[in-house]
Amino acid sequence: MGKKLTTQHTASHTALLPLTAQEVFTAHAVYNRTFDWSTTKGVRQWLLRLEAATFAERQAAGEAFAIHVDGVLAGCVFVPFETLGYYGDELKAVPRWWMHTLAIDRAFAGRGVGELAVAAVCDLVRSRGGDSVWLHCVNDANHAEVIPSYYARLGFEEVLRIEVTYPSGNAFPMVVMRKAL
Repeated sequence: MGKKLTTQHTASHTALLPLTAQEVFTAHAVYNRTFDWSTTKGVRQWLLRLEAATFAERQAAGEAFAIHVDGVLAGCVFVPFETLGYYGDELKAVPRWWMHTLAIDRAFAGRGVGELAVAAVCDLVRSRGGDSVWLHCVNDANHAEVIPSYYARLGFEEVLRIEVTYPSGNAFPMVVMRKAL
């Protein structure tokens, strides 16, 4: 969990650690900056902005993690073991390790922090007995394949494409991806 990873091109030390209660608002601020940046670029990485209470709930449940670079909180990610009801009987029948809401502060862009965070999540899930990491992302028409392509480069394979209609009535094209460990 607190495994240190080193990026060769920056000599930074990156660690994935459980998010502390004291870090919840900092992590939420990183997420909000990432949400705003992606929205201004026209990338629908997340459909709705999450509240700080969601971060506090995930932290209390042990599902929220901080990504530290040289001791600075540079990002956050949720790693729950859960079922998701959006994706049909086969996927919702069995709990799985999901990677949600990976947000890296733009101040750390271009340093490979996202890739290191994904690798650390895979290590975390493997250490907890998991054999794969699952994620779902929007495949929006404006920037089709941007996010799925990113995760494909990191070893994730597409499992399902589906249009999901949420309780709000909004429907979005989603891609479900899996990386075997």
